Amino acid sequence: MSGAALSGAASEAMLGGGTMGTHKFAVGQAVSFSPDRHQEHTKGARFKIVRLLPEAANALQYRVKSETDGHERVVREDQLARS
Repeated sequence: MSGAALSGAASEAMLGGGTMGTHKFAVGQAVSFSPDRHQEHTKGARFKIVRLLPEAANALQYRVKSETDGHERVVREDQLARS
């Protein structure tokens, strides 16, 4: 496979083949995080979007950073709300 074909295939894979939805939140945006029941974080903790991540298990994902302690984590879009 040529470098250009590989590059195109890699970018297509990273973008989900054009079938991935659009992220609801933007990098730098402040959000509140609502964890799943088994997670220990306090509901409504404030985070900042650090990076948009590809879809996994039919859910868009984000890398977020806690505004309280600086801890970073990967979360699903359905766990976030505008802050």
